[in-house]
Amino acid sequence: MTPDVLASAALPLLLKLEADGFSVNIDGDKLLVNPVSRLAPGVRQQLREHKADLLMLIRVCDDGVQERRAAFASQIARNLALSGKPMLPALVFVPGLAYVAGRCHSCAEPMETTRIAKCWRCCLAWRLAYGLPVPADLALAIDESRMVA
Repeated sequence: MTPDVLASAALPLLLKLEADGFSVNIDGDKLLVNPVSRLAPGVRQQLREHKADLLMLIRVCDDGVQERRAAFASQIARNLALSGKPMLPALVFVPGLAYVAGRCHSCAEPMETTRIAKCWRCCLAWRLAYGLPVPADLALAIDESRMVA
């Protein structure tokens, strides 16, 4: 595992798999690569070695995460333009939401826990918007706050 999955050896591996026509998805903590019958033994070993980083990279590529990242980056830029200095905006995906236990206070998506917090997509998106490293072990915290499908 690397401190930042965006700088890991897993990224070129994921890009190569997709360029070679493989679909790479996740189901919980399982990495799903299809068609599995075409995987060379060396690639299978690389998948095992980089599993944690690959899982996080796939989460980073999630459409919902990217939509939120773009919204948060826009809020950061707008705050900087208005104030002339870096300030921390609230980074909410849907403005005006009330704090409700069991719902993300940024996007209102349901969460498995009844605490007041941000969902995994919003948490990951704000890290990306600020350009912070995304460690693979962040997946453990994300998995704990997964929203209810």
